[in-house]
Amino acid sequence: MKMKSAIFIAGLLIVLGLSASGLQAAERYEVTFTNLTRGEVITPPVVFSHEETYAFFHEGEKARTALVRLAEMGETDPLVEVLTTRDRVYDVVVGTDVIPPGHSLSVELMTDNMFDSISACGMLAQTNDGFFAIKDIPVPLNGEKVVYGNAYDAGSEENNELESYVPGPPFGGTLRSPQNAEGFVHIHSGIHGDGNLMPSMYDWRNPVVKVVIRRID
Repeated sequence: MKMKSAIFIAGLLIVLGLSASGLQAAERYEVTFTNLTRGEVITPPVVFSHEETYAFFHEGEKARTALVRLAEMGETDPLVEVLTTRDRVYDVVVGTDVIPPGHSLSVELMTDNMFDSISACGMLAQTNDGFFAIKDIPVPLNGEKVVYGNAYDAGSEENNELESYVPGPPFGGTLRSPQNAEGFVHIHSGIHGDGNLMPSMYDWRNPVVKVVIRRID
């Protein structure tokens, strides 16, 4: 009986130790976004930590409604609402402001040992349905990691480049043009001057965002 009691106590201590370590496993990161474009304003980014391989979109497939709302109008609430209901997502943060060309914005995000990857996205505001994204980036155990995000097209709206369909300044458009949309997420082909947008001002070459992920706790 004494032997069994000792084994039981030892096992209990191990379990308690694992639980305690799990509770202390949360880590804090600073994620800094720098806009690398000449003329595109990036809307407040949605940043989240999650389990490895979780993806909020897949290239070549139809974009989910919440991502479409972000890509077309910069709306963050629908995507945040979806992400916060996912068991594989740990922490969700939205940037406090837009990111003008050449400027940076930082957010703080929590991870833990099971949710140790980071993804993020934000609209390129002078487009019909363009957005930047980084996907499934493992956080650094120490120090910092630098990655770059490309521009994607949500494929939900025709790229007519007309001011009444482009929400970013100075246009303020609110209309949608789903006709002739591609219907799937793909790398954005940029601004071609088909409407009111001047390529010399608003076009870009990938990548469009520099992202620095730095452990701070």
